[in-house]
Amino acid sequence: MKKMIALALTILMLCAALTGCGQNGNPPAGSGSAAPGASGDSSGSGSSSSSGGEAETLTVWCWDESFNIAAMRTAEKYYREAGHENFTLNIVNTIEEDVQTKLSTAFSAKVTEELPDIVLMGDSWANMYLTNFPGCYMDLTDEIDFTEFAPYKVSCFTVDGRVYGIPFDSGSAGLFYRTDILEEAGFKSEDLENATWWDILEMGKVIREKTGKYALTFDPSAGCAFTWYDSMMQASGEWFYDASDPEEKTDFANNAVVRELSELLKEFWNNDLVFRTDTRDSSGIGAIQNGDVAFVLNAIWYSPSIMAAADAAGKWSYTNIPTLTTVETDRHSNIGGSSWVILDACQNKELALDFMKTIWAGNTEFYDDILLGQSAVATWLPATTSEVYNTPVEYFSGKPLYADFASWGQYIPSVEYGTNTWTVNNAISACLMDYFDGNVDLDGLMANLQSTYDTMK
Repeated sequence: MKKMIALALTILMLCAALTGCGQNGNPPAGSGSAAPGASGDSSGSGSSSSSGGEAETLTVWCWDESFNIAAMRTAEKYYREAGHENFTLNIVNTIEEDVQTKLSTAFSAKVTEELPDIVLMGDSWANMYLTNFPGCYMDLTDEIDFTEFAPYKVSCFTVDGRVYGIPFDSGSAGLFYRTDILEEAGFKSEDLENATWWDILEMGKVIREKTGKYALTFDPSAGCAFTWYDSMMQASGEWFYDASDPEEKTDFANNAVVRELSELLKEFWNNDLVFRTDTRDSSGIGAIQNGDVAFVLNAIWYSPSIMAAADAAGKWSYTNIPTLTTVETDRHSNIGGSSWVILDACQNKELALDFMKTIWAGNTEFYDDILLGQSAVATWLPATTSEVYNTPVEYFSGKPLYADFASWGQYIPSVEYGTNTWTVNNAISACLMDYFDGNVDLDGLMANLQSTYDTMK
């Protein structure tokens, strides 16, 4: 984190030298210049209607035009219909990494005038920012009924008993699979019930031999930790470290999840059962859509990427995630997901709060809309009882895809991600391939992970 802040300050000083912009000082809550595109007059904000032609504008930073941005556009429409006819969102498409860099730069230097009103934060890195930049986010604890949200999501944005984020999309995870590939290899869906990951490994060997298809897709140097290690750690109900420890010390040598999962993935890799690219890359998505891969471990938000291949309709199904064998793991876990925060320095806090409460924590029709439009499964529990959620999805063998994944969300073990989740992920990405190649044994991998993590954090 210290390195990240130092880098952010360097970036800021360079920008100041080149442009001569910016001024020091953190303005009091609700004061300061409006963010680019935001209304310069905060009067009339809040729960009152925007009657009389008075403009109401909020600026939002988020990424992904087809998912997060599209959902925000839908929220804008619903808020207008709720009595704010002149309401406008200035949505700035900002990739996730840039959100992190810009926030850390501005908060470190206390130059917040150009920040937006609302920011999307990834669940796994939010705690790092909430902890390292206290007082920069609106405390929502007493403003929103968080008992109406999935507990594991609320915990991601809770620091010292106070909640700073409005939960958004579910990262509820499952194992998607091609029923036609399984059948060609002599398996049935029932063979996946209560399966362990080692069972999937053995099935993968048969599938490769009989069909020529791969079992999985992943890249040990990119995205592997995010999908595999994070999800299985959460399924164990523990994290890589104790988040209450100020130093967040790890003990890789005795981490049963990391040890077993590393052995397992090496077996998949060395038995040529892996289409060797990240699931989120275009080549990985293409392999899955083309029917080259039998299984996909991912969250509900990945389903649109699968369904983009119209010719595979009815050939896909899903089940709960398999378990490990050396440590007890749940069949429910989380991959990814994000939530919204309101910045404390924004001048439109009342309007931002009312917008979030009215739509994101109060409108079931809105959640129906973004479910059908973006496959955005809610973590606001009242929305998940809608009939739309129970509609069978023919693409996935006529099963109630959204209802199932939404119901699984309430069983996901809650863990505290702390501030070094991405440091762990980066250490795993840096060290895993050396183990796959046989340059180190399992103990050597654990030692390398420990050294790399301790150096990076």
